[in-house]
Parts: sequence; structure tokens; C-alpha cells
Amino acid sequence: MRDETLLKLSLIISLIGIALLFVFAQAIDAEEVEIADIDKTLIDNNIELFANINSFYSSGGNYFLKISDKTGNITAVLFKQEASKTDISKLKIGKHIKLSGKISEYKGNLEIISNKIEFI
Repeated sequence: MRDETLLKLSLIISLIGIALLFVFAQAIDAEEVEIADIDKTLIDNNIELFANINSFYSSGGNYFLKISDKTGNITAVLFKQEASKTDISKLKIGKHIKLSGKISEYKGNLEIISNKIEFI
């Protein structure tokens, strides 16, 4: 093979590898927690938790869920872009979910900015 071909092939493989590392790094970070474990030390951390939907409403394509587990309750936000990747018709009060997202603080309250909801 020519040097030029090898260089192009190496560059393409390197870019694919970097993209895969980025994708896997997003998933590996998530720490499974219970709602009672969520505090300000977890702000900007990715978490996963199992919870039930207590209530929800939408505004401007964004969804706001009140969720709870046996240890407490919290608000989860599903922004429009992520909501478009979710089967919103499955959102029902009492539904058990696995939620992945990032802990955030809004107006002094902790919340979860959801990036994935699985319906169980």
C-alpha cells in the first residue's frame, strides 16, 4: 500500500475510535442511585435510577415529571430534543421507569435533566 493510502486509512480509523470513546464515555459515567442519595455533591454527575411517575405535564414540547422511589421524590425534565426520541404515549401516572440523566439545580431545587427514559 502507498503511504498516502495508509495515512488516510489511519486517520479514518482514529476518528472512528475517538467517536466511539465519546459515546461509551457518556454511558459508563452513570452511577445508579436512589433518590435519597441525590444531593448537591452530585450536581453535573450522570446517574441512573428506577422510579415511578407520580405526575407529569408538558410545556413547549418539554416534559416535567414528578418521580419517586421508596426513598423520596424529585423532578425530572425531558427536553424537547430528547422527548422526540422517547415514546411519549407510554408516559402514564404510576408507570415504572428507568431514568438516566444529569443532576442539576434549578431555582434552589435539585432535578434530573433526563437523557433517556426506559419504560419497564
